[in-house]
Amino acid sequence: MAFEHVHFIINPAAGQPQPILHTLNKVLYQQGIAWTVSITQDEGSGTRQARQAVDAGADLVVAYGGDGTVKEVMNGLLDSEVPLGMLHGGTGNAMAYELGIPTDLTAATELILRGGTLRAVDVGTVTCDDMDEPAHFMLRASVGLQTQIVGDATRELKDQFGNLAYVM
Repeated sequence: MAFEHVHFIINPAAGQPQPILHTLNKVLYQQGIAWTVSITQDEGSGTRQARQAVDAGADLVVAYGGDGTVKEVMNGLLDSEVPLGMLHGGTGNAMAYELGIPTDLTAATELILRGGTLRAVDVGTVTCDDMDEPAHFMLRASVGLQTQIVGDATRELKDQFGNLAYVM
């Protein structure tokens, strides 16, 4: 599948610092693909930006961040036919690992733009009495200890210890 307009949603707080825009520009320029980028700033902005990208005509939306960023972007694409691409940009990146997406940014971007393997992924829905609206998930929904562990891994711990932040 050839893409004509790709929109990247980047979470600058996720993972470790790396020159993502330079890498994206190099790969996309070589392939002659038009692209735009938006930067998440708060909870929910990935969802809003994905919806805006679809409305603006993007035929592929790519999330660069961790599983939380991917989840938000997925929520923004739910009622569209626009596929979601994922780039490892967070600490855990469980969904990207499960799908076998390369960890190297250049290799992953090239794979996505070549069409890679488009896969249908099930999306689950969770509702609770104290939620305003249903929550959607792709890889897993968790409660209890796992939720506590993920919630306790602060940005500072992730920056300092990477995946070990979840153990600490």
